[in-house]
Amino acid sequence: MDSNSFMDLKRKVTFEAADLENADLGEIDMSCANLNKAILSNCNLKKSNFHHANLEGADIRKSELVEACFNAANLTRADLSWSNATSASFVGATMDGARLDNIQAIGCDLSYSSIQWAELKMARLGMANCHSTDFKGSNLGRINLDGAVLVNANLIRANIKQASLLTVQLDGARVKGLDWISMGIKENVSGISQVNSKYGLVSDANSPNK
Repeated sequence: MDSNSFMDLKRKVTFEAADLENADLGEIDMSCANLNKAILSNCNLKKSNFHHANLEGADIRKSELVEACFNAANLTRADLSWSNATSASFVGATMDGARLDNIQAIGCDLSYSSIQWAELKMARLGMANCHSTDFKGSNLGRINLDGAVLVNANLIRANIKQASLLTVQLDGARVKGLDWISMGIKENVSGISQVNSKYGLVSDANSPNK
């Protein structure tokens, strides 16, 4: 069987709603697999490949995702809270409405991903690559983004109360209407004075606060 035939076969295999809790799936290739609403909590998924996989509504809580690949995956409304996604890759992934509370994703790659209206409270994303990431409307309360790249990121309507933004790169980021401005909580955001003094931040053309 050639590689193209194998990929076609894998697309037809479904793990929808499968209960894989506590499974050791380290380095497994699940690219293009259908894992809609699957249970993958407390799993070892280190260095696993979920490229283009459908993980909509999946339960991936408290799992090891170190160096795993979720590029272009559908993680809409998935729950990755309390997982360890250090150095994982989510390039171009869709995570709208997902739960990422308390996730540890230091050095991960979230570039060009969509994470709209998601929950990232107390997430640890230090040194993460969030180039052109869409965080519109997401709850980033008490998030740690120290050293992260947020170039051209969309932060419209995002809540960053008590966030830590030390040495972040925000060139071209869209931030008009952020809580630090609209609610006057600048003093509660670590690194905000550095951000304000360094960047001429881009406003959103459709923002009511423009």
